[in-house]
Amino acid sequence: MSHIFVFLPRTCSILCTSIKNSPHFVLVNAYFAVNNFAFYKNYVTFALKFRLEMNPITQTIILSASAVRMLPHIALYLLHKKEIDADLLKVQDQKPTVLNFIKVCTRERSFRNLFYYRLGEYRSVFISWLLPPERTMTIWCPHIGKGAHLEHSYATYLNAESIGDDFYCLQMVTLGNGKGGRPTIGNDVKIYTGATIFGGIHIGNHVTIGAGAVVFQDIPDGATVVGNPGRIVKQEDKKD
Repeated sequence: MSHIFVFLPRTCSILCTSIKNSPHFVLVNAYFAVNNFAFYKNYVTFALKFRLEMNPITQTIILSASAVRMLPHIALYLLHKKEIDADLLKVQDQKPTVLNFIKVCTRERSFRNLFYYRLGEYRSVFISWLLPPERTMTIWCPHIGKGAHLEHSYATYLNAESIGDDFYCLQMVTLGNGKGGRPTIGNDVKIYTGATIFGGIHIGNHVTIGAGAVVFQDIPDGATVVGNPGRIVKQEDKKD
């Protein structure tokens, strides 16, 4: 058996030398070199971009440029400040100011949808092209209460009779028509990713709808609903 252990290293050495000298090995090396270069290039680009975005001077320049195109938005915000400030406070968690409004409108597409909804279709149509909303989000609702927060709500369809105060909604949520009409949403309702609520049902106050839940029946106040079909897993006695 000992001669095998003497033979194997020699064989491996010859094999590695032949592979290293082959054109295929050169091509493989070149492939990995190109990919590594692309990786490091992307990494450096991201790092520089992140550093620039975090730089206060760069932020000031970006926000100043954004403020120029947002002059109509700022004017309409000041005219409807009381109504929009409640929404702005939910997103920014800071004192609502014109500067914070510019920051949120620049960064949050779904906030723009809510802002244009507050203004109304006929007023917003003249300014929405300057700062486009989230195109995959649709709001068909006669009333949304104050303090709504639509967080990165892409692929979201809000078709309800009414939505109460302090509404919170994540992405890919559907409120829609079903048996008996459209749902009515109470105050302080939180709806998480991928939930579907349909039909002429009533969702009570302080309700939490879990991710992926499918709800087609009335939900009482203080309930937490999960699953498909939706079932109540917890209910708290919360008061307004």
